[in-house]
Amino acid sequence: MTPVKNVNFRKSGSRCTITVAGVLDIFEAEAFLQAARKLVSQPKASQLVLDVTAVERMDLTALQIIHGLLATPTASGASIEIIGLSDSCASMAALVGLAF
Repeated sequence: MTPVKNVNFRKSGSRCTITVAGVLDIFEAEAFLQAARKLVSQPKASQLVLDVTAVERMDLTALQIIHGLLATPTASGASIEIIGLSDSCASMAALVGLAF
């Protein structure tokens, strides 16, 4: 497994996306949390996306940040869509009582 190569935030029109690649664990939690805070604070965004397609694995810290992200009201009122969540990450989330 490689460490996270990227935790990127990008905005294109009214779409805001966090893209994450590699291993998402406690060592990348701060960068991920900062990007998550930026995502929910976008007042004019109609689409908020968390793209974890390129994530190899994630730990409980990352799952807790995602859970918190989904539970946080966004500045624009838009919901957050997660794309690319692997079956293994979804299974791990279910084991600790989280559903995405």
